[in-house]
Amino acid sequence: MGCRWLHSAIAVTSLGVASFGLFAPAIAAEPPTLDFGSERLRNATIESGPVRVVVSYTPREGYEETERDNLRYRIFVNGTLEAEGSEAIWMHGRVTLQDLDSDAIPEVVFNTYTGGAHCCTIFTLYSWRGDQFRLTQTFPLDGDGGHFEDLNGDGFSEFVTFDNTFLYAFSGYASSYPPTIVLSFQAGGLVDVTRNFQDLMRSHAYGMYLATRDRENSAGVNGVLAGYVAQKILLGEYQQGWEFMLVHYDRADDWGLETLNPQGQRVREFADYPSALRAFLIDRGYLTADNRPNIAIDLSDRVVASDTWIPPAARSRPQNRR
Repeated sequence: MGCRWLHSAIAVTSLGVASFGLFAPAIAAEPPTLDFGSERLRNATIESGPVRVVVSYTPREGYEETERDNLRYRIFVNGTLEAEGSEAIWMHGRVTLQDLDSDAIPEVVFNTYTGGAHCCTIFTLYSWRGDQFRLTQTFPLDGDGGHFEDLNGDGFSEFVTFDNTFLYAFSGYASSYPPTIVLSFQAGGLVDVTRNFQDLMRSHAYGMYLATRDRENSAGVNGVLAGYVAQKILLGEYQQGWEFMLVHYDRADDWGLETLNPQGQRVREFADYPSALRAFLIDRGYLTADNRPNIAIDLSDRVVASDTWIPPAARSRPQNRR
């Protein structure tokens, strides 16, 4: 990830999983992958089982022609063209044929970089379901966006990422520390299962705690605490997280104490950080309007931008999202 604290989060999570031996799936062979970056590709092909993908790609020079699609692809199943698409990307991207649900038919997973400061990767997933593709596309996600991993060895891969809406909310980018999101790949789509992975969540929360200690009495701690309280809500420990925040927040930091509309006009102003954080957590669905943890929160809407079905043998052009 691009954020310094997010690097720590990933490291702590990895250490937590490895140290305690929580999830130890068998090591699988690397799936077929095609990278595109500085070299032109013309009808480059990867295949696995019944699925074959043919890719053509033209690298950009500088930042001109921002609307021009420079990645084009066709997807074949058992030799029949079933989908095709094009996208405009910057710098680099990748397509992987990875079986995410152990049905012996690999999913086609594109991740493409859109460009921009601290930004952004879009995942485009094609999953063959009987006689048609289910197409899922994510919003632009910060940095590398996330990764697929079968966390509990049940044969269904999870997409591990974080809630991008916390970036810049109460601090600069480098001090933001968003809460975890875990989506399971099921029936060709992404389903929120974040709360099912308590050990991973707790490892991430501990990384946040360490970041608050590093940040104590310095700028940016409020950005860490916002994510920490949300993470504690997901762990069922809202009150504990809130009380910790009340002790450690920076009372002199006014970042996030007012909200502006797209025209730059002030629409809301808060007296202090706890008031602003509570309103933010309600707006983002972590708390209900009466200040209770929202046990029905569905975090997939922070990640999944579109989820559609492609009729048999139909052509497809996923919408570009920047």
